[in-house]
Amino acid sequence: MGSKREFLVCLLIKKFKNQKPYQGIIPIEGDNVSEMIGNYLKNSEQIDSELILSSNSKTATGLLIQKMPSKKNETDMEWLKLSKITSQISPDILNQDNTLTIIDKLFGSLQYKVLKIKTPIFSCHCSPDRAKKILKILGGEDTKKLVSPEGKIEVKCDFCNRQFSFDQDEYSNLFI
Repeated sequence: MGSKREFLVCLLIKKFKNQKPYQGIIPIEGDNVSEMIGNYLKNSEQIDSELILSSNSKTATGLLIQKMPSKKNETDMEWLKLSKITSQISPDILNQDNTLTIIDKLFGSLQYKVLKIKTPIFSCHCSPDRAKKILKILGGEDTKKLVSPEGKIEVKCDFCNRQFSFDQDEYSNLFI
């Protein structure tokens, strides 16, 4: 990590009177994913951001703080104070159970407002029908190459590891 890589960013703008889409090349720099994303946000969006990412065997957490546009000098002082607090946060603290307690410990000295709490849910939309669509896209000739010695084709979802097995009649009917 830490090597310069370029990331192409395209912002498509509706064409009004021969207006061309904006395109910029942003270097991806940093020693870890958190720094790379933070630098990307600063250089592409030109928004001061602080980002901390952390994970362990049970959780993956993150904290993103962005400076909101303002004309006040007070906001700059508040941002500096917030940046200082954020820079002292150990990523491991984010993996603790009670998020609101952590937020209060870290930012209790500042006026803050929790806008929304949402717990992510793992879900996968794979299904036998979607697996059959993949086989159809491959086509009859390529699909025949996937047939096992038992006369079946197995499709495994890379997201949830669910497996779908189709016998000869099932996959042959896809190409009728």
